[in-house]
Amino acid sequence: MDSRSDGELLRRTTYWRNGLTKKRPRHNRQAETLGNRFYENVDRNGKNVVLQFDPTPPQPMLVARLWARTTIPDEPDLWSFAAITDEPPPEVAAAGHNRCIVPIKPENVDAWLNPDPSSLAEQYAILDDRVRPYYEHRMAA
Repeated sequence: MDSRSDGELLRRTTYWRNGLTKKRPRHNRQAETLGNRFYENVDRNGKNVVLQFDPTPPQPMLVARLWARTTIPDEPDLWSFAAITDEPPPEVAAAGHNRCIVPIKPENVDAWLNPDPSSLAEQYAILDDRVRPYYEHRMAA
């Protein structure tokens, strides 16, 4: 891990940072999904390989996400979402991937899903106060 704080890359990514700070008169732009593992593509000798990462001990993870709706004239709205990722722990980096999902703690779910848009620091604190399991990996079937 480098000298930047855990949430630094999210803080510098304008598109998704705006998702944290835009006023939300009818809805917020934060979400979470429940998952038992995650998958990442890595390069192995010039070939794409999909790795499966499982938290050890096995546990469900509440993955922090942001979503957006893009309106395009004369087209259906485009709904998208992204998992928030950060610098990987050593075992994920050793497997060859440079990012890792951010699983939030159960006690922070309500604050994450119902944020105060004027308090960006509180939202970053939730991301920094994350669950940090050890991830075992293997090639996905």
